[in-house]
Amino acid sequence: MRKTLVAIVGFTIVTLSSCNSVPGASPPGNRKTTASQSVVSGEQIRLGAAYSISQSCTSNGVPTTKVIKAPAHGRVEFKRERVNPPATGNFEKCSARKIESLVAYYTAASGYSGKDTILVRVLYDDGHYVENTINITVIE
Repeated sequence: MRKTLVAIVGFTIVTLSSCNSVPGASPPGNRKTTASQSVVSGEQIRLGAAYSISQSCTSNGVPTTKVIKAPAHGRVEFKRERVNPPATGNFEKCSARKIESLVAYYTAASGYSGKDTILVRVLYDDGHYVENTINITVIE
């Protein structure tokens, strides 16, 4: 089975999914995750990166994303970037390699302080998805 790692990387690393796909095998189940971040009003933070990586440390392609619930007090944007996967689990050996990914950034509205929420669905080529709820605390 081919294993993949998907992560959202912010202040801490939170594993969002493990994808196992082999021709003829059933795709892994869909998952839901929750993470929290804090940001200063008017500033941008990196929420995380979505990618798919093989056990040989090569990219399985960049997943696509769909914003299910946009933030009410800021904006989210996605940029293609090369990132190092986290040095954990079966993919520890891959941490020195840069993998093509889709990185999410959030910018809080200037002058706003309070709570905001983003819900993003990350879609993979094998048909499964991960829904990520990101709870954001905006401070002055």
